[in-house]
Amino acid sequence: MGSERPFNLESLRRDWIMGVSGLEFSKRVDDWSNRLAKVPQGPVLLAEQDPVEFAVVFMASVFAKRSLVLGNPTWGRVEWGAVAAQLNPVLTVGRCGIKPSGVITNLPSGAILIPTGGSSGGVRFAHHDWDSLKLSADGWLAFAGSGVERILCVLPLFHVSGLMQLVRSYLGELLLEFQTWKEIPQFAQECNEGRVVSLVATQLEHLMASEQAMKALRGMRAIYLGGGPIRKETAERARAESLPLVLSYGMTETGAMVSALEVAGFLKGAFHAGRALKHAHISIVDTEGKSCVDGAIGRIKVKSRALFNGYHAGRSDGLHAGAFVTMDEGFLDASGQLHVLGRIDRLIQSGGEKIDPLEVEQALLQLDGVEAALVLGEADVAWVERVVAFYVGPANLDMEACLKGVLASHKIPKRFFRVESLPLNAVGKIDFSKVTNLIARA
Repeated sequence: MGSERPFNLESLRRDWIMGVSGLEFSKRVDDWSNRLAKVPQGPVLLAEQDPVEFAVVFMASVFAKRSLVLGNPTWGRVEWGAVAAQLNPVLTVGRCGIKPSGVITNLPSGAILIPTGGSSGGVRFAHHDWDSLKLSADGWLAFAGSGVERILCVLPLFHVSGLMQLVRSYLGELLLEFQTWKEIPQFAQECNEGRVVSLVATQLEHLMASEQAMKALRGMRAIYLGGGPIRKETAERARAESLPLVLSYGMTETGAMVSALEVAGFLKGAFHAGRALKHAHISIVDTEGKSCVDGAIGRIKVKSRALFNGYHAGRSDGLHAGAFVTMDEGFLDASGQLHVLGRIDRLIQSGGEKIDPLEVEQALLQLDGVEAALVLGEADVAWVERVVAFYVGPANLDMEACLKGVLASHKIPKRFFRVESLPLNAVGKIDFSKVTNLIARA
């Protein structure tokens, strides 16, 4: 199991992906390997929507040690334009918005470029390889334990959260099932004892509105939750319903999950990201990079051999000597449990005060009927920035009055905008490349 598993075509011949036999899958991988052997050296750009075909091309590229770039099939002209500015593939597979050109980007053999973003928006790629993904998968498999038999993958494979489920299933000899998260209610009548699923908070909240979905989720061995914070109100209801949630922390740069809270801890009332997995070490550092004492707030630092090798065609600030200082703020308690407080690069400077938008967003989410919230800093002559809030919820709430006494007065947004939805990406996170349009339309 894990890194000791033989890495060859023969290892694909077991029936491990639902909907396709192992023999058929291995033959398709072999066919693609032969096709790749005839293509000049250079990156393969994979933006395939069909998950089985994605898995075929991905495994063939890894076996052939081809450099591989993952793309989002739903990107538009702006995103594909950003990709084209960074690299030129020798071959495109799937729904790609750019075509191969005569000038091919040189990438290291076996490089795996996974798209990621940031609060500044845009498209950039974290440079991984098979070894880093394998080490990350080993850490997850050790945490998950022997009771896991199958992974229900409902997240996109071009994203690290979905891709790692493919890698974990292969290395752990688990069964992999591809579905959409909206199809989870159909598992209500099945035995889900050995099945795990990964969700983001938005998906979980929608599913909790369906009793059929709740029945399916209750029976799961574990529900891994990542991609951003979960509302305390949601966590409390999930705990009351005995949902086996695993709260976790990780990102594209770390090869997905690096810390997790076990189900038993969550059900007993814990509300944090747990301890570091076996392949990672987590510490908290101050602005000078020095380690903080337990309980002190600082930037989260991850040391791991599963870290990315830097960003393609861009600066890799925070990455040094096998460790990555993230843009997330948090602290470690006396027992070594990680508490994530939010991003430090979204701080709003207003009237000489520094305001964490996450804190304001959490306050908004506690109001009756508010389903989603986004807080931003809007340029202002007098205040430098003024706090504005966009929310999905009822129109008859006096938002300012509701927040008085809940937040300090300088943290209460100066303007509130009710919207039908917030711009989200494929894994349910805020798409910061599109939020500027919110203020422009306000």
